[in-house]
Amino acid sequence: EVEERWCQNFSKITELDKEDRYPLLIGQIVQANLPTLYMKE
Repeated sequence: EVEERWCQNFSKITELDKEDRYPLLIGQIVQANLPTLYMKE
């Protein structure tokens, strides 16, 4: 499930301009990983 999310996020990010890509990338990574980290703990 996590890998699928990453693929979907990156496919969305690649559609954006480079200037808009990195802030969104950071936001997507944080949103995708925070719940996983809390679940593991």
